[in-house]
Amino acid sequence: MTSLPRKLKLTSSVEIATRLEAAESSSTRLLADAKSSLLQGAFYPAPSGLSGQTARRRADSGVPTYVPRSVTFSGRPMVDHPSATGVLPTQALTTGSGYALQVPCRSSQAAHWKEVCNHSHQAQMSDTSKESSSTPSRAMAGQSRLSAYLLALRPWSFSASLAPVALGAALAYRVVHHFSPLVFVASCVTALSVHAAGNVVNTYFDYMRGVDSRTSSDDRTLVDRRLTPGEVVHLGALLYTIGCIGFILLAGCSEARMEHLALVYFGGLSSSFLYTGGLGLKYIALGDLLVLVTFGPVCVLYSFVAQAGRMDPAPLWYAMPLAMNTEAILHANNARDRQQDARAGAVTLALLLGPTGSHVLYALLLFVPYLLFALLAARSRWLLLPLITLPSAFNLERQFRDGRLARLPRHTARLNVYFGLFYILAVVLADFLPGLH
Repeated sequence: MTSLPRKLKLTSSVEIATRLEAAESSSTRLLADAKSSLLQGAFYPAPSGLSGQTARRRADSGVPTYVPRSVTFSGRPMVDHPSATGVLPTQALTTGSGYALQVPCRSSQAAHWKEVCNHSHQAQMSDTSKESSSTPSRAMAGQSRLSAYLLALRPWSFSASLAPVALGAALAYRVVHHFSPLVFVASCVTALSVHAAGNVVNTYFDYMRGVDSRTSSDDRTLVDRRLTPGEVVHLGALLYTIGCIGFILLAGCSEARMEHLALVYFGGLSSSFLYTGGLGLKYIALGDLLVLVTFGPVCVLYSFVAQAGRMDPAPLWYAMPLAMNTEAILHANNARDRQQDARAGAVTLALLLGPTGSHVLYALLLFVPYLLFALLAARSRWLLLPLITLPSAFNLERQFRDGRLARLPRHTARLNVYFGLFYILAVVLADFLPGLH
């Protein structure tokens, strides 16, 4: 930088403005900043590195500024902020060109100037910290919002729709000896979309009817206000839309007749909504029957038709063991929420049966499928594979009997995953399956 040959003694705003306009061209930016500040009638004491433009902007925002009696301009680079040393014989004012204005002040004003400088330094540091932390804060808020949307989908329950789709594809493979990965993926997308949409609809109507509360709900999306009811509605509409788009793609790549696929698919879609929306079958003790049919015969038949290209009643029977195991998830949920459902006026099967009857039904839903596999194993021993999960079923029944219901729905869903995997593997490996030809 080029130093000015002399110091300019400035005693008034008019004289300062006149002298600054006549300064050398190498300090044009500095002089413009100083002139602008003087014409405003105030100097802002700026920390090191703060441009004159920022100083003027802060002065305009109401931060304390001062008009010294005399100003001496020293044509040298900006010195360290005087507040760092605690000695304030002069006050440095930064400008855009990197020079400093040295403002002399009386000793009686030193403490006052120091307070002003500290205030300006703290303001700068505060603004800097806010700017630096704003991006991480927004990122964390975005992650929290994404987790809220994922929570609303209840992904831990997705095995209830994926397992029947996989079972239907396995049964179709045993009949036609052909498997289409594209059809299978499209079937999974449509089934998952409708299932997730049904979960979202259930969350919305349970909350609006007062069934869910902060102390009872397994889905914290609305009761903790992580999402608004309007956002949940939009999410449900989006999921149903994705499901319909997936169905159109499936109809284009499957050999099945459109009317057969549409009959099964839209039957399942309607069921997912009517469980708590519309008729609200859950609240009139028909929800268990609806889930038993939808996540069993309907899902299995849908996947079978898409893969095999034709209708066949045999998959309906093979769907029942998996359907009963899936229904156990819902019944565990309703058994846990009996008191809350009663207060909200909802009538579920668990509420009608009472604690003892509900326990008996849960045990039947768990153990009857194993009896069916034992009977089928007379024709193919591979169908004994699902019995590997029998110890877990006994453990869940014990939890229900002991009244430990808080996490029982999720634990039952975990059993459903392994139960479904071993069942599908048994269907693929079995040398003979009665009724399939």
